[in-house]
Amino acid sequence: MKRFIKTAWQLSFVVVVLSLAFIACEDEKSKSGTKHDPNKPVEVFSFQPDSGRIRDKFLINGENFGNDPSIVKVFFNDVDQAIVIGCINEQILVSVPRTAEGRVEVSVQVGSQDRKVLPNQFLYKSSRQVTTVTGTGEAVNEFDNGVLESAKLVPVYIGIDAEQNIFVTTNNDRLVLINEEENTIRTILTGEQGFTHRCTPVTHPVTDWVLLGHESVRDRFLMLDPKSNWAPTLSFIRNWNTGPIGKWDGDDKDERAKYALPSANVQHYCMLYCEYDGFYYTRYNDGQIVRIDPDTWNAEIIGMTPTGRTYGIAFNTDPDKTWELWLAYDDNGDKVPHSLCTVDIRDTQTWVEVNGRGSHPWGEGEKYYLIMSSFARKTAEGGSGYRDGLLEQSLINAPRQISFDRAGILYVGDNGNHCIRKVDTRTGIMSVYVGIPRVSTPFANGNEKDATFRNVHGIVTIETTNDYLIYASDYGNNRIRKIAEE
Repeated sequence: MKRFIKTAWQLSFVVVVLSLAFIACEDEKSKSGTKHDPNKPVEVFSFQPDSGRIRDKFLINGENFGNDPSIVKVFFNDVDQAIVIGCINEQILVSVPRTAEGRVEVSVQVGSQDRKVLPNQFLYKSSRQVTTVTGTGEAVNEFDNGVLESAKLVPVYIGIDAEQNIFVTTNNDRLVLINEEENTIRTILTGEQGFTHRCTPVTHPVTDWVLLGHESVRDRFLMLDPKSNWAPTLSFIRNWNTGPIGKWDGDDKDERAKYALPSANVQHYCMLYCEYDGFYYTRYNDGQIVRIDPDTWNAEIIGMTPTGRTYGIAFNTDPDKTWELWLAYDDNGDKVPHSLCTVDIRDTQTWVEVNGRGSHPWGEGEKYYLIMSSFARKTAEGGSGYRDGLLEQSLINAPRQISFDRAGILYVGDNGNHCIRKVDTRTGIMSVYVGIPRVSTPFANGNEKDATFRNVHGIVTIETTNDYLIYASDYGNNRIRKIAEE
């Protein structure tokens, strides 16, 4: 331990010295006005230290960087951009961004010149600390709009807005608002107002409205306005467009097939705003993917997916894939139980022969099944289970809510495995983010190797200037947990 403390102290000392030396050099160089010369190549030689964590200082040595940090970009793993603190012609000082764990490639781009890759790789380290935000562990809902330390609740799903207001559904059909800074918890919506607790609170990325589906009324949605202290507004689909979708390939009739409407009381747990096209989207347990015009509230069924519960759905946040919808199928997915799946909302539908399963509009047998052609199961078949690695070989157990961060990393409440999983959609790797797979007792906070969860239902991410946080509804432990990455 003493050796570790000494080493950590020495490393901190080196970073401080490097930063001070850099600042001194920067002041001196800025006086001389050394600028980047676009007619000469940028050279990168080395960096220090050789390892670190998020927000650590990182110094790059080279030539022709110039003294204007606004034209300098530094990337970790080709996609994660660091904050450039300052630069002189031979050095760049950056703050390490959040990136994939392990050894990563670092590259530098100055102005319009091509990126230059540093000769060695940087070892990115990270650790997670799990704490309890609220909940005493008792399986009751008693908090009297009070303080977080004494609140008792059974949390189900969770959401968060840009101001870090936390929205939690409880199993007695209440939506509660948690404010960590003010240390308060209060009810803002009840079952008497049309709320059901299995519906995930999703925050509109532009307006900060809280969007909710409904568990038993097909056309009903709830929206909460932060400018009116989250006063609820009921919204209803006004008109349905169910087709046409084209002639059925299994019959020579000329009439065009149409989708069946969702059942009158079928569940639609989520309503999402899609940044790709500006429409709302939801999915019904019957399998319909529905697009809703936010101005007219006219709805269009754009395709079918296998039937079954998807408590978690989310759009990819990768700028190149905002049209990609991810679905977390629970244990009753018709053909894809215990799975993560994707579908392209730009897709067209197709009739697929499924050897006797499925249906077509005229009820003349069960040889064909209507499904969106881009629909794909991402995790392995094999029912419930646990296995990390390549996504197509990984197993998951009754997943619940899912949430993307800004970098396109997906986090999954792995309910049956009692942990939180991470999917790097860029590398196609699934891993445990925090928690001990298949171990739920005894209850424990702590780091990623010690903390335990029990039936993780809700999960949501938020990134601020200083913090990267995940909040989780630890349903089985009757607590709201916070995971801070360090």
